[in-house]
Amino acid sequence: MAAFGICAGDDTITVRPFDLVLGEKTIVGSCAGVGPDWPDAIALLAYGHIKPQPLFSLIVPLEELEAALNELRTNPNLTKVFVSSEISKREILSK
Repeated sequence: MAAFGICAGDDTITVRPFDLVLGEKTIVGSCAGVGPDWPDAIALLAYGHIKPQPLFSLIVPLEELEAALNELRTNPNLTKVFVSSEISKREILSK
């Protein structure tokens, strides 16, 4: 499982090595989409030239995040789940 979030340049985390070792956890960093392509990508989305809905299986409210992650682990037909704090009920986008 992977989770991501946007953070400030001076944010820090505290990690207990004990938990990583005995829990066999892995921490991975990734940076995607940084650079001059954002304005073009946003314009393509805004004008409807790119339809992102087929890339996602579900849109779920923030309260359903944990349930959606569990579904992703167990349902091989799901691809990606979009989580939104602006909706109150889930929407199925593709099956």
